[in-house]
Amino acid sequence: MMPALTLNTMQAALQTAMERKTIHGLCRLALTIAPALATATVWAMPVEQIPNPRHIPGNWVSDVANILQPATEEKLNVLINQLNAANGSELAVVTLPDSTPFASPKELATTLFNTWGIGQKGKDNGLLFLISVGDRRVEIETGYGMEAILPDAKVGQLIQERITPKFKAGNFDAGILSSTEALVKILQGENVELTSNNSWNFQPIEIWPVVVISSTTLASTRPLRPTTASSGFSPIPLSARPWA
Repeated sequence: MMPALTLNTMQAALQTAMERKTIHGLCRLALTIAPALATATVWAMPVEQIPNPRHIPGNWVSDVANILQPATEEKLNVLINQLNAANGSELAVVTLPDSTPFASPKELATTLFNTWGIGQKGKDNGLLFLISVGDRRVEIETGYGMEAILPDAKVGQLIQERITPKFKAGNFDAGILSSTEALVKILQGENVELTSNNSWNFQPIEIWPVVVISSTTLASTRPLRPTTASSGFSPIPLSARPWA
C-alpha cells in the first residue's frame, strides 16, 4: 500500500497543477511524480486521479503519458470542440503510461468511461479514445448511441489505416490526430475515404497495439463528470491482436 505521506504529497501536487488551469502541466506532473512512487507501486494511479480534461473548459485531451506535442493537443481540442458544438457528441482522448492497477486496459477504459460519464444523458453519444503505451494497446469505448454511425467494421478500418502504421513508426502525434480527425468527420455525418471499403479483415496481423473496441450503455451527465447510474455494461470486443 502507498504510504499516506507520499499519496498526500502527490495529491497536493496534482491539485496545484489543476489550480493553475493547465491540463498539460497537470499530466506532466502526474508523469513526473509516478517514478518517485516506484517503491510502492509501478504506476497504479486510481481512476479517480486520472486528470479529467473537462475540469478545464474547452479541453478534451488528457496526455498523462506525455506522448503528444502541445500543438497536437491544441488541434485535437479544436476538432472536438467543433464536434461538440455541432451535435453534442463528446470525445475524450487519454494517454497513460500503462493500465496499472487494472487487470487490463479494457477494464480501465470501461471504468474511466463510466466514471467520467462521457456522453449526453439519454443519447449515449460519448467516445473514449485511450492509449496505454506500456501495454501497447489502444482502446476505443463508445456509447450505444454511436453504434449506427460508428459500426465496428468502420472503426476497425480506421484503426488499420490511421492508427496502426503511424504507431508502428513511433509517431503518436500523427496517429492520434489523423484518427481523431476521421472520427470527428464520421460523427458529423461526413464521408471518410478508407482504402479497405469492404468488411474489415479480422485475421491477426503484425501491428503496434492490441485493439479492443466496445460499446457501452450508461446514463451519463454532461460534461464529463462522475456518474452513479447503473450502466448495464455489455462490452462487445471487436478484436484483440498481439504485438509481434
